[in-house]
Amino acid sequence: MAGRSGSLESFILRLPVTNRIVDRLMNAIVGNMLGKVIATSTVLAGIILIIMLQTTNPSTVGPLGLLAVFFLLYIVILGAITEMIWVGSHMVQVVGSRFASKRPPRKLSLRKAYYYSSVVALGPIMTLAMLSIGSFGFYEMLLILVFLGVALLYVSRRSSH
Repeated sequence: MAGRSGSLESFILRLPVTNRIVDRLMNAIVGNMLGKVIATSTVLAGIILIIMLQTTNPSTVGPLGLLAVFFLLYIVILGAITEMIWVGSHMVQVVGSRFASKRPPRKLSLRKAYYYSSVVALGPIMTLAMLSIGSFGFYEMLLILVFLGVALLYVSRRSSH
């Protein structure tokens, strides 16, 4: 009965109001799920990183262990920066709405904050990697900043659609 094309269920699902309600419900679930995934992965990566740093040393862990440390550190920084960007955009929206009457600033969605922070979180990791091999200077810092600027511009253009 539910699969027939003339059934009441298919008629209700074709109504524009029902589609908007279903879309809002799905966005709320996905939005909350993204927040849960970010928070959970940040906490788990932090715990695993602390355990790794307390129980191993760089000479015995090998290259795969060093890669794991950089990856876990990236996940922790990614979660922290995502939260800072998301909460910061909410604060800017609240303060900006008091001063800008014509076009107040809008707050970023969690998804856009995650996109931006995925790029910004690479900066400290690249800096730490350059410091660990002993070749970090003004030129390298400038290259990292240029890379981050281009990547943020790319993300802002791609996520505006």
